[in-house]
Amino acid sequence: MADLIGNEEELKLLRQENETLRNQASLLQKTTRVQEETIGLLREQIGLKDQLLATLQRETELLTQQVQEIEDQLKKDSFDGPISSSVRFSRPPKSARRKSSKKRG
Repeated sequence: MADLIGNEEELKLLRQENETLRNQASLLQKTTRVQEETIGLLREQIGLKDQLLATLQRETELLTQQVQEIEDQLKKDSFDGPISSSVRFSRPPKSARRKSSKKRG
């Protein structure tokens, strides 16, 4: 009879341990699902960032090209190099007429 009581207690302990292991397995499965979802979201973010990076690189190339075109145009428009604005926009020369010694009128 003592043997039977010992077996019943051992069975009860094994059932508790089994329940604990089942709960742990269930938690592990849930954790694994959450991790897989997180990994999926992170991969999606990486894809979006890659697209954004590619777009920004194309935009940078276009802007660099535009800057180069503007610089080339400025070189063509300049008068043989950079000339100061005082030389480029100087006042017209004064008249070559001499002042008369006679009175006006």
